[in-house]
Amino acid sequence: MIRTNVCKHGNLVGDPNAMTTTNKLEIKHTYWSIGKSETSVTNCIVKTITALSQPGREEINSPLIDLSHCKYSEGNCHIDDESVVVWKVEPTEGVNAFWHNSERRCVFKKFATRNGTLYRNGWLSYPPDLALTFPEDPKIITSCHRWLIVSDQGLAVEQRQYDQMHGLINNRKRREKEMGILDGSVEV
Repeated sequence: MIRTNVCKHGNLVGDPNAMTTTNKLEIKHTYWSIGKSETSVTNCIVKTITALSQPGREEINSPLIDLSHCKYSEGNCHIDDESVVVWKVEPTEGVNAFWHNSERRCVFKKFATRNGTLYRNGWLSYPPDLALTFPEDPKIITSCHRWLIVSDQGLAVEQRQYDQMHGLINNRKRREKEMGILDGSVEV
């Protein structure tokens, strides 16, 4: 309907954010009509709404209507007032993810590459406006085909970088290990 501007009840008119058919209710009076008569008309209304979802979750929210029973992966949902909400499902895994911009649905997105100093279980950026600490047994997740280590602060670094940092710590001389300092960079 949105692409063709046509629904089964007629042509849609209006701007792309709110289109409707313009079928009018026609009441026909005849001289000989006695009693009640019924007539009806049906129009299509297509309206753009804001629907929000979090990456990796099925729940959808909207400030205008109740979408609590809807699932993101289904791509559409029937509402109590007999309307239907439709959205485009963007794949994050599999063959189709290669052809779509799945970065919008990733749990973690790259926002910076920072230089800094690595300590035993922490990292401090230079200039010192970002600090990350990691537990002894860090949580490993996958987000959009990348393995990530989640810090105590909720930010993530790529697992290969984390492994490189800790490999360097394990291979340092005793004096350097006691100081617990290593310079390098990390992508968060």
